[in-house]
Amino acid sequence: GTSWGTFDDRRSWIAGLGWCFSFGGPGRIDAADARPQQADISLQRFRDRLQASVAAAYQGLALSRQQLEPAQRELTASESALRIARANYEGGLLPETDLLLAQQAADRARLNRISVVARFNQAQLTLLAEAGVASLGTLTGSERVQDPK
Repeated sequence: GTSWGTFDDRRSWIAGLGWCFSFGGPGRIDAADARPQQADISLQRFRDRLQASVAAAYQGLALSRQQLEPAQRELTASESALRIARANYEGGLLPETDLLLAQQAADRARLNRISVVARFNQAQLTLLAEAGVASLGTLTGSERVQDPK
């Protein structure tokens, strides 16, 4: 092997080293870096929506609680007026139509009280559901309530 072979007898070995540049590479890296930020933003949005829904449910409960007392006072007053109207009717001092109007006012007050209590109960259930404490299954007995330990 001290002489060089002829052009036809030589073996050629070529080794190459290359680098490939692509416009998509940095974009994929940036997209991978942005995914955790997007997940954090999505989590923050979820927390904000949850907090807003719980706050709205709490405000609805507070408003419906405020309506309980006036509805009870209205019912008490209308039942008292009905008792007085009945006594006056039985004593012959009040026509039957006025007694019927007093009865109608008392019935309206009862219905109003019932609807206020129903809205209050609904607001309580909504708050429990929004807070994640209870669901329809826990209220019907098909699911067990979990302790928030």
